[in-house]
Amino acid sequence: LGATGILSGTPTTAGDYTFTVQAADAASRTATQSLGVTVAGGAASQIFWLGQPANLRRNEPIRPGPIVRVQDGAGNLVTTPIAVTMSITRPSNASFTGSSITTVTTVGGTATFENLRIDDRSNSTRITASAGSIRSPESENFRVQ
Repeated sequence: LGATGILSGTPTTAGDYTFTVQAADAASRTATQSLGVTVAGGAASQIFWLGQPANLRRNEPIRPGPIVRVQDGAGNLVTTPIAVTMSITRPSNASFTGSSITTVTTVGGTATFENLRIDDRSNSTRITASAGSIRSPESENFRVQ
């Protein structure tokens, strides 16, 4: 709160906040008011891994399914629904099987991929998630037997 009574600043964390304002006049009469403000998160700018893929057998679902979260530049979860697509980055000749669901819409900033199946064997498989031009880092290596 500034000397002129103006509340100002730049929010860095999304959420709902309440505060109380008290004003006094020259005769020392006061008035108090509780107020609330909602700080919305920024635009999606990063994807990070919450749950990495584990080793699996060819054409069986990755269990547990990989989980990613979408955040804004300040590290807040982006809670508006966003379509996130998973792709295989290594080996280059690997692909998801036809029954795989490779695009999932986030719920509360989180996307869980429960039905990813890979059809090629590899000792060093990696996947990545993307939403538009935003990409996650590659996953840790995992084996498809």
